[in-house]
Amino acid sequence: MYARIASKLIVVRGASSYTDLRDVIDGINQVLLPRGYILAYFFEGTPVLGGEGFSVIVKLDRALGDAERKAILRILVNRRIVVEEDEL
Repeated sequence: MYARIASKLIVVRGASSYTDLRDVIDGINQVLLPRGYILAYFFEGTPVLGGEGFSVIVKLDRALGDAERKAILRILVNRRIVVEEDEL
């Protein structure tokens, strides 16, 4: 899997199963929901061979703070997800 973190957007791509994607979403939720962020989720993709797998786009109501960005980065890296950060 691989991910991109921007100021108001988190994209996770290449999950081979819904369970893998759900694990990542749960980690993101544990960081952002208690801090009052409002999240919108957009799912796409299929697990068929030759495809890119499942993807989720998480749109945030406001920009990520430094502490939240670092926590999400740590969650993704600990799950062996390659992360690209956008400096916006």
